[in-house]
Amino acid sequence: MTFPELMKARRSRRWFDKHKKIPQPLIDRILETALRAPSFMNSQPWRVVVAGMDTVQRVVDSLEKHHNNGSTSMPYAWPASWPAPQQANVDETRRLRAPHREEPVDLFSKWAYDAPVTVFLCLENSLNEWSIMDMGAFAMALMLAAEEEGIHSVPQAKLVNNTKELREILNLPESITPILGISMGYAIAEKVSNTFVSPRMPVPEFTEYRP
Repeated sequence: MTFPELMKARRSRRWFDKHKKIPQPLIDRILETALRAPSFMNSQPWRVVVAGMDTVQRVVDSLEKHHNNGSTSMPYAWPASWPAPQQANVDETRRLRAPHREEPVDLFSKWAYDAPVTVFLCLENSLNEWSIMDMGAFAMALMLAAEEEGIHSVPQAKLVNNTKELREILNLPESITPILGISMGYAIAEKVSNTFVSPRMPVPEFTEYRP
């Protein structure tokens, strides 16, 4: 697969086959590929926790509890408002995705889409925005490496809500904060939500050239 083909093949899939596990050597190989992502002064700020379904079930239970009692806390706040182009992208994607939504059958599928593995990307609290950018590069490299291996993925901000409890579940010190969860597995092709391809802005709409 060429790189353009790989980029077009990778998209956020939901609904995984929970009975089809990902062998640890394969996860290790994906991580070995992803670690070549660039980082500021080669600081390599990523810290990774690979969680199986038992651990993620505890995360799911915590998410549902806070969701139900209105006490959800997030490591990063949502924007107070989106700039007009981004708001248009969000609105259009929601409109197009509506016919592809499927109701979950239980709590695990509601929050984790039955993914057999969730990769939590974590960051030392003392680091700044440059390291956030590095983590974004690592996350993309990870998802592309997984796609090339036939493993599908969906990045989920909601999986790292309720930081204090999540640290306890993942056995992390207070100096480290989980900032992204990536659900991974073998997507169920028959699920209509897995057929959705989100639109992208044309290059001229977000690019300017200078002589």
